[in-house]
Amino acid sequence: MVNEDFFENSRRRRSALNRSIIPGRYGNITFKGPGVFLTERHPISIIQIETIKEKNLSALNNLSKCLEIVFSEEPNLSNGDKGLRILWTGPGRWLIVEPETRDLFKTVVNELERRSVAITDLSHGRTSLRLSGQDSRELLMKGSGLDWHLNAFTQNNCAQTKLFNLSALIDCRDYDTFDLYIARGFALDFWQSLNEAAEEFGCEVY
Repeated sequence: MVNEDFFENSRRRRSALNRSIIPGRYGNITFKGPGVFLTERHPISIIQIETIKEKNLSALNNLSKCLEIVFSEEPNLSNGDKGLRILWTGPGRWLIVEPETRDLFKTVVNELERRSVAITDLSHGRTSLRLSGQDSRELLMKGSGLDWHLNAFTQNNCAQTKLFNLSALIDCRDYDTFDLYIARGFALDFWQSLNEAAEEFGCEVY
């Protein structure tokens, strides 16, 4: 059954970039077209869970079966498809992310039963952007000292790093497609910095 109150609250939740994202083409657009594409992913559900896995193995296994996705035990790895994603963000800590179509927080709470597991809904506190295009890695190189080479940061890698002087979590969805997560309070500054850096390559905002 659809939770109408949930979707009503979802509609009321405004993006931190409301009225700041203006679709169009900007910067150095060549005959090949834009080198970079930018858009906001909104609304999305972002749930953080943190636990000592050895004490909550059965609970995490139950959640993994419920969501039909595996929690990566290796550092800086993400997992999932076009919908649900799980990102490793620290020892015993993950982000569960998906487009907002259900009450993900309630689903997670029901499965984990709060057995020594810290569950935090970050949906209202984070802004997510998608960066793609043939020059997307070049753009990331301008803003961060992380090694963005294809052999070093590839599909299903994720990392917390400083990007254009702001802390950002980056999830590599494909070789030239990245999801960026930033604290909501810094979203506008981050968006402006990203757009300014993208002008060199030609940027399409959609």
